[in-house]
Amino acid sequence: MIRRYIPLVVPAILLMYGGFGCASIPKNPVRTESFHLPATTDGILADVSSRVRANMKPENSAFVLMEDNAEALQWRLALIDHATDSIDLQYYIWSNDESGRLLLHRIVQAAERGVRVRILVDDFPIRGTNAGATAISRIPNLSARYYNPGRFRSGTIGPLVEMAVNFRELNRRMHNKLMIVDGTWAIVGGRNIGNPYFGLSEKYNFQDLEVLTTGAILPHLKNAYDEYWNSPPAYPAEAMNRGVSDENVEEAWDGYIAKLKHDRDSFANCPVPVYQRNWEDILNSLPANMISGRARYVQDKPVTKGKSIRHLRDSLDAFGPRPEKEKIIVTPYLIPSRDLIESWRQETSEGIDVIVITASMAANNQTIAHSHYKKFRRWILRCGVDLHEFNHQPEIGQRKLADTPPIEAGFVALHTKAAVIDRKHVFLGSLNMDPRAVEINTENVIWIESPALAEEMHDVTDRMLQPQNSWKLYLNDMGALRWRSGEKIRIRQPARSGGQRVMDFFYRSLPIEGQL
Repeated sequence: MIRRYIPLVVPAILLMYGGFGCASIPKNPVRTESFHLPATTDGILADVSSRVRANMKPENSAFVLMEDNAEALQWRLALIDHATDSIDLQYYIWSNDESGRLLLHRIVQAAERGVRVRILVDDFPIRGTNAGATAISRIPNLSARYYNPGRFRSGTIGPLVEMAVNFRELNRRMHNKLMIVDGTWAIVGGRNIGNPYFGLSEKYNFQDLEVLTTGAILPHLKNAYDEYWNSPPAYPAEAMNRGVSDENVEEAWDGYIAKLKHDRDSFANCPVPVYQRNWEDILNSLPANMISGRARYVQDKPVTKGKSIRHLRDSLDAFGPRPEKEKIIVTPYLIPSRDLIESWRQETSEGIDVIVITASMAANNQTIAHSHYKKFRRWILRCGVDLHEFNHQPEIGQRKLADTPPIEAGFVALHTKAAVIDRKHVFLGSLNMDPRAVEINTENVIWIESPALAEEMHDVTDRMLQPQNSWKLYLNDMGALRWRSGEKIRIRQPARSGGQRVMDFFYRSLPIEGQL
């Protein structure tokens, strides 16, 4: 009954609190379609790609695993600094911090030298200012769009009421991560744009994973990006100028420049080049270090409502091969469905080793997600899964992959979303194993058939499984849950503090499992 009167009540509330006017953006702005440019044939990026592809089958692609956070930032800068024609970026989070501003600055420089840039970012976690969006939209050769933004951009009442009325639609967020440069190179995996993803946060840094790729998969990635860019939920930044004056834009830009100058001091002792440089040395190393394989790419449909809202989930069963001997899964956020647990039970009953690595509470940057995962630990163990939780204070070798010197974060949080099957197949992408990823958000996944790359991926997981890097969970003879690390056994789950344990106790009782 209440929902029948919402259309009458909401406008009155919004008018009362100034919900309309300068605090809102147009509902249906003009959207101009654009599509990817042809693959570049000139420059170092095209030359290196050509040399890589000369040594493999035409239907294959080449890959480099990017586990080191510092290297993940450097590869992005290398591609941007040498781009000649186009840069397309798609991310869930683009933080307004040192690394976020650094990458944006280099992208602006690329646009200034004539490179066409398209940036698509989800609106919900950033909820950027209209002045900032307008400033970006005025940069020549650079276009930005925000996925599924709320219409009300300021205040409290307007956005809250809008979320209440359109919860199902606004709750669907774009979690995809993709970067394409000159139509010849791409980065796919789990990283967003922000300090923790590149080892530059003093609070915590992520253990994450991506692939740098070139080859036959690129046309599929470019078409996938175009699908999102031209979709109705992709809102053009230039339409967010309602109520924004030239003075507002100038203030936003001046604030960005001031922070950028300050950032250069922050990077003084880090191996992060604050100015554009020549990266030909590391680019020329790629032909000798890339691994060939056959790849496929799948993503959710860029829609916020309707019957076609699920795509990736429905494709997963047909997407990759069924394991014959072993399946290793890495996911930071694990809230398994009953069907998933039953599938693991079936696989283990057939003699297949199912190994799952997830975040311990101490290695989880989202304690609330862990509080609901813990309800399933005994079920997971009883169905025969070999369950491990990542250590937030791993050994030095593992730690170096997360921290960019001289920064040493307070702890390491797991963010890798990957799987390796039978040492033949690798999965990477944005997909967590929780209801939000599977049922609500849009996600993307790349599947790679390559025994050589799978062997490297197996080495990655094997290192994570070492006692100094993770705890093995088991049930003792009395059915009590225990955590083993070598000869050491814990009777309580690892935590960063007593305060985190208290929050975990309260979070578990919240009825929001389906939203995590």
